[in-house]
Amino acid sequence: MTAYLQGRPSPGRDNLFLNRMNKPLGPRGVQKMLTKYLERAGIKGARIHSLRHTFATQHIKKGTSLETIQEVLGHQDIRTT
Repeated sequence: MTAYLQGRPSPGRDNLFLNRMNKPLGPRGVQKMLTKYLERAGIKGARIHSLRHTFATQHIKKGTSLETIQEVLGHQDIRTT
């Protein structure tokens, strides 16, 4: 991580990941990057939504409150969580 931070141009922002034009990586860029790395790892059928679901499920198993998970996932309604 240190090598990445030292080698990338400074965007003048606090964004960690940048696209090829040195702009903050947007949602579609994150999706494309994730898809690429899942394919490289040989993980089939996983998408961003499945990772979000796994994240929430693991936190529920560890006892994290639904309200906290709701906030982290950005859900307006607790029933979505």
